[in-house]
Amino acid sequence: LREAAYALEAANNQRREREADHFLQACAWLDGSEACPAGAAQGGLVLWHPEWHRGIVGIVASRVAERHGLPAVLLAPQEVGNPEPEVWTGSVRSAKGIDVHAALTACAGLLIQFGGHRYA
Repeated sequence: LREAAYALEAANNQRREREADHFLQACAWLDGSEACPAGAAQGGLVLWHPEWHRGIVGIVASRVAERHGLPAVLLAPQEVGNPEPEVWTGSVRSAKGIDVHAALTACAGLLIQFGGHRYA
């Protein structure tokens, strides 16, 4: 049981490190201290990276949206490390008063699937 607890703690620490790395990279792009392959359009942020992990982008999207006061879409490839993925998985978090679910519904023809609610 102790070994399982140590393994779980190690996995959680690794997740936290990845989350911090993703967030710092997103902030560096948005603050202009690093070249950004993404951008902001019509009051929202869209960020992606082939090395990001799809299990973490939701947490990071929340932090980015909160920090910048704009809806944030963060995308990660289905396969981490694939430099030209065909399918991306993402998470969207909103800013106050913006219905991101309606925005996703408006572009549903471009998406394989989506879900959620007005603010996530």
